[in-house]
Formats: sequence, structure tokens, C-alpha cells
Amino acid sequence: MQGDVFLLQEVHLRDEEDVSAFTREWVWGPSGWSVGGVHSDGVGILFRGFSFVIEEVVGFIAGRVIFVDCTFMSVKYRIINVYAPAQGGRRLEVIRELPGCLSTSRSLILGGDFNICLDVGRGGARAGEGGVDYSARALERVVGDFRLLDTFRKVHPGDAGYTWRNSRGLQAAWTTFSWEGGYVV
Repeated sequence: MQGDVFLLQEVHLRDEEDVSAFTREWVWGPSGWSVGGVHSDGVGILFRGFSFVIEEVVGFIAGRVIFVDCTFMSVKYRIINVYAPAQGGRRLEVIRELPGCLSTSRSLILGGDFNICLDVGRGGARAGEGGVDYSARALERVVGDFRLLDTFRKVHPGDAGYTWRNSRGLQAAWTTFSWEGGYVV
């Protein structure tokens, strides 16, 4: 297993009993979870290693947005995991709430499945049924307002970066943003 922090989406947690079971089963370090429902939501953040000290876990939007305030090697982080709905209107609601958890003095890491492609050169911010996808524009504003940087794109500028594919040939990219003045991990 490679990596130290894992952001999970669509984990289908039913209740706090599932949270307890998932927490017990992840024996490699601390974890944080947000229950959403068994159909298409629920998010978690897993840490590999006990050098991560979790100070607070906040289910910011139940089953859709979670953040963990933690310290690693004397640096204070806020790690945010998003699983935005596929439906444009519901996705826009989630994205409009993000500034509430991005406002911190900690180094930020924001990642997850936004169900949006912002990279115009690799597919573009897709249009919704009515034309413009306002949730894509809203996410672009959040990224700009908080001076976030797409860390994958920074390290791999020419790579398509697809992280999900299905048997019908559909593919999508998973994005991680970090604060430009912070650390890229």
C-alpha cells in the first residue's frame, strides 16, 4: 500500500455501528468518517501511521464533506474530503458550502470526487442540461478565492490523470487541491 492519507468516497456507511466497525478494521492508523446512507454517499479519511495526531473530525455535510484537523511533523493540516453529487443542482449546493470548511489558518488539502472536470484542455467543464454547468464555475471560484492549486496537474502537467474508468470506456479524473502557500504532499 502506497500513501499516507487516503480519501474515500461512496463508502455506504449505514450508521455509527458501521463507523465503529470501519474504525476497528483500519488498524494502520487513525481514521475519520461521515455517515450519509447506504445508496451513494458516505466519506472517510484514513491515515497510515500513528504520526498523524487527529485533533478534530467534522462531518461538514453528512456523507458528502468531511474534514479532519490534524498535526503531522509539527505542521497543522486541515484535510477535506468531498463527494459531490452527480446532479448539477445538488452538486452546486455542496460546492457553495465549501468556503465554510476552507476558512482556516492550517495548511489545506482538499480532495475527492467533485463530479466535475475543470480542465478545459482535457474535456472541459462539462455543460449541464441547460447549457453552462454552474457548479463547475462555482468550484473554479472557490479554487481561485482560496488560492488552491491542483497538485496532480502541477506535478504531471501533460498527464490526463484519469483515476476512474468503467467497462463502457467512460473515464474521470480525481482532483486534489492544496493551498498554494502550503505543502504539497
